[in-house]
Amino acid sequence: AFQETDPEKRSKNTTLLSLMFLVLAVISLVTHIIQGFMFGKSGEVLTKRLRSLSFKALLQQVPASFLGQSDRQQICSTPAM
Repeated sequence: AFQETDPEKRSKNTTLLSLMFLVLAVISLVTHIIQGFMFGKSGEVLTKRLRSLSFKALLQQVPASFLGQSDRQQICSTPAM
């Protein structure tokens, strides 16, 4: 743009390049906003899934820590089916 000797042409090229950089900046801003939103959403979905699987695994375990001593002995002496 600055190699032009005609001031009118130079001004036009400079304006065009400035507008192109402005459009590039707006596109970059929009993509960063979308990227941040999608990263947050994927983190939310992953956290929900992890909590759900952890809770399901917790419910499938034998609640030995919640039982008394006599209940533990009864569970251990009961034959498996």
